[in-house]
Amino acid sequence: MDNVIQFLFNTNHEQPSIAVWILLVVIAIVIPNYTRYRMEKKHSNDSVPTQNPARPAQRKKKRSKKR
Repeated sequence: MDNVIQFLFNTNHEQPSIAVWILLVVIAIVIPNYTRYRMEKKHSNDSVPTQNPARPAQRKKKRSKKR
């Protein structure tokens, strides 16, 4: 467990290892691209026109009987 804490939080104040640098670079590249993808997907689904379910359907008018 001590190794994990030292790896994540650099408790010895040493220069980060190559594994830490690679992890930081991957996070810096993946996270923004993933959030951009999710936002584009969300906005593309919003632009699809759908019928509003809260709006009642139009009813046909009844004809009055002529006498």
